[in-house]
Amino acid sequence: IHRSTIVKLERVSALELQSSGDYAVVLRTGIRLRLSRRYKKALQSRLMAMLSPAQKDSEHKLTVLS
Repeated sequence: IHRSTIVKLERVSALELQSSGDYAVVLRTGIRLRLSRRYKKALQSRLMAMLSPAQKDSEHKLTVLS
């Protein structure tokens, strides 16, 4: 995802590791968007901040696929 792309965080279902070492953001609709390495940590932090403490400890948290 480039800084010019707007994505509602609640629509993100997973981060998927690509063979190139980059990540794809997988939306609940199945659409995959390329995530730049520069924004990966920031996106992960924002997504984790959205989760409640119970969700952070459960299996319902953001999935990182490799």
